[in-house]
Amino acid sequence: GAHDTPEPTRLYSKLSPEQQAEFGKVVIEKLRTLIGGYGELSVLAEYIAVMLQSSRPPEQIQSELEAFLQDQSPTFTDWLCRQLAKHAGEDQGPPPDAKGEALLLRAVQDARQGAAAAEGGAVAAGGKSRRREGGEKERRTSRAREKRAHREKQAAAVQEPVAREKSAEPAATGRHRSRSRRGRRRDKAAEGGKSRRKEAVLTPNVQFLRDAYHSKKQGQTAAA
Repeated sequence: GAHDTPEPTRLYSKLSPEQQAEFGKVVIEKLRTLIGGYGELSVLAEYIAVMLQSSRPPEQIQSELEAFLQDQSPTFTDWLCRQLAKHAGEDQGPPPDAKGEALLLRAVQDARQGAAAAEGGAVAAGGKSRRREGGEKERRTSRAREKRAHREKQAAAVQEPVAREKSAEPAATGRHRSRSRRGRRRDKAAEGGKSRRKEAVLTPNVQFLRDAYHSKKQGQTAAA
């Protein structure tokens, strides 16, 4: 039976990266209990992980670690192999159904976590879509408002000339008449102003010259 069970150290390569990281933490904690805070524990743990990754046999790991752990190396290596088997779900060759159960448990946990994450995502997405709907609604109402205003403007534009033409028809003749009357009044006033201005400016000499000019002109027409 001893040959059928895999080398405990071979189990390390079966672990997922997450499990390997978790296992590394456990190893560091164990090393701290053995040698205290002395030395760079994470470097030593990494060295152990590298040996496990290359499936070194336990005896070799033990002899390598003696430089660091001295006489505690055998007990540590023993603990390491047991711990590794536990992490890989192979407690020194467990019955297959127990192994299956452990896997099933893990699968259920993963599924639960996945569902929770998905639910959280759905809630967030729901909020987003609600916000989006609200935005759409606002856009739609403002668009409808613009359309209505545009229609009203068009209607007003059509009605305005019609109304103008209607009101212009009866007033046009009256306006024409009043304009000509006003025009005549304006002309008369202008003439009056001109003559008033002339009278004010004229001196006796100019008046005399004008009279002479007129009489000369009259003389010419009479001669002709």
